[in-house]
Amino acid sequence: MRVLELNDPRHRNPLTVRLRAELCRAIEAARDSAHCRSIVLTGSGGHFCSGGDIHTMSQDTSANQARMQWVTRLVETIAGSPLPIVAAVEGAAFGAGMGLALASDYVVAAEQARFCASFGAMGLGPDGGLSWTLPRVVGLLRARRLLLFGDVVSAAEAQAMGMVNEVCAAGTAMDIAVERATALAQRSASAVAAAKTALHHASNDLHAALDRESLAQVGLMAGADFAEGLSAFRAKRRPQFPTASATT
Repeated sequence: MRVLELNDPRHRNPLTVRLRAELCRAIEAARDSAHCRSIVLTGSGGHFCSGGDIHTMSQDTSANQARMQWVTRLVETIAGSPLPIVAAVEGAAFGAGMGLALASDYVVAAEQARFCASFGAMGLGPDGGLSWTLPRVVGLLRARRLLLFGDVVSAAEAQAMGMVNEVCAAGTAMDIAVERATALAQRSASAVAAAKTALHHASNDLHAALDRESLAQVGLMAGADFAEGLSAFRAKRRPQFPTASATT
């Protein structure tokens, strides 16, 4: 078993482009190791992952294309790995961080954990594979609610929806995730890999969903709403997106 910990607690472990690349390589290295049979994915400092690193975002289209290429590769690496991946979620799993959790094979969440598809607050659409994973695990109607309104969902509600496998006491998600990953490591590696492959291809097309998300997100990052969302974030104020005029 190998533990991969996102480690920028000051900012709640955001997914910088560099971190996306490093995490991909770490998962691939675990996959290629003869001694690793499972992975635990977690975050440091009481949070899982706050999503994309807003501080480094811009309206540079070429940079945004590279950003989305790495999040696409990361989600595909998690979902496509033959090794079972258990997410240990404490605190925030927002935006692409929520995407990482749902791309994992088993999710353990502490009772104070919170999940949110928070993209709309920045004038962005979903990424991290959420347009594919959310409808599959919570159903289309709930996925619409979560993606359109950006509701913050408690661990208990996430479990009731099917996003979380286990809810545990605060501070214990890592211990339970290690137990689950250890149990998975003792099972047939080929059987686990076969189950993952079968589930991965059970319905719809993750790759097509990721391609659609990336294309849309790069376009949105070049637009006025994201510029306002980014400005508001930096100024620590509520964004003021343009509203349509009322018609009769």
